[in-house]
Amino acid sequence: MSEETKNTKIPEVAAPAEKEDALKEVLDHMDEREMFKVLYNTVLERQLHPEEGSYTSYLFNKGEGKILKKVGEECTEVIIASLSQSKEELVGEISDLLYHLMVLMAAKGVTLEDVEQELARRHKKEHNLKAERRPITQY
Repeated sequence: MSEETKNTKIPEVAAPAEKEDALKEVLDHMDEREMFKVLYNTVLERQLHPEEGSYTSYLFNKGEGKILKKVGEECTEVIIASLSQSKEELVGEISDLLYHLMVLMAAKGVTLEDVEQELARRHKKEHNLKAERRPITQY
């Protein structure tokens, strides 16, 4: 992520339409790879400052159980889309899953940096073929 984008903030404006226009302006000038950061920051913003009518605020208000239920539903929808739907539909379901995972991450205090560090740590490993998992016998 570029230093310029990392420090880019969506301008504080009064009217929702102006805020949407300001967000579009920021998005038009950023690399698509930075969308994860924008989405995660929006989720954090809704967590700290709930907005009436916001689905993200609704999820935080309902709590961890609702968030986990949505993550599970979206996982299932990704599997179904992968097996029987178009690439476009699969991309939509993966996007839904990533959004709900970010809501869960925010709820649990997990940052994008935490995940990036873990992925970097795993990338450094060599010969990391995992053995077959043992069956789960206790719940």
